[in-house]
Amino acid sequence: MMEVNLTMKRISRQRRRGISFCFGLVFALALTPTAPLYAEGLQIDEAVAAAIAIDPIVEALQAKARAQDERAIAAKQWPDPMVKVGVVNLPARSFKLRKE
Repeated sequence: MMEVNLTMKRISRQRRRGISFCFGLVFALALTPTAPLYAEGLQIDEAVAAAIAIDPIVEALQAKARAQDERAIAAKQWPDPMVKVGVVNLPARSFKLRKE
């Protein structure tokens, strides 16, 4: 019987320690000032500008737009001049003009 009473006392001491720890933790958290309450918030325009500045999709779309602009400028230009030279009716086996 004595052993049963000792284990009951140990459980109750552990329970009391746990409860007092929880109350202490809640009390400490209640007294700790939270950062969002005292910090200055971002305005919506600032938040949007910051999000756009770091978004890789926006950068990719801007690069595609620049490429399209460059293609449009290149399409308005005249093509590079090319010279094409060829020989007609040249015999393929002997390469002599008067033979055939």
